[in-house]
Amino acid sequence: MKFKLVASDEIKFPLTAKTNNEQFQIDLSWDPPVIQPGQKTKFIFTIRDPITLETKRNSVYDFIILQNGKEIHRSSGNAVIGGGFEDFTFTEEQTGPIIIRFEKIVGTSALTQFAIIVAPEFGPPAILILILTMSFIIILRSYPKKFC
Repeated sequence: MKFKLVASDEIKFPLTAKTNNEQFQIDLSWDPPVIQPGQKTKFIFTIRDPITLETKRNSVYDFIILQNGKEIHRSSGNAVIGGGFEDFTFTEEQTGPIIIRFEKIVGTSALTQFAIIVAPEFGPPAILILILTMSFIIILRSYPKKFC
């Protein structure tokens, strides 16, 4: 039986990953679902036992955001009830791929990470360029002999 991987534009929460030593499972989601610069993003997570799926109460952790291999944010916390949240607002310069990493979970060397995208903000100039491009394509398709 062959399996085919298919990309999806739909985000399904939570994203789940086990730590490098498989000691913990982290469930991660964020709000709003499309991360944009200048808009506060709330990263919501749960730290679980990967076998029983029970939350790990009083779990200390480091929450890190990386971009291009550089740390752009770090905070430490304690997930008293086994979960918590971290707020962060990305700048215009921080669009593109980022890594959300959890380290030092419950004081261990356990870590895991998630790769996500910060979408650039589409303002009026980008919309104008899109409209002009689409208009040009429509004109080209209407008069193919003149441009060939």
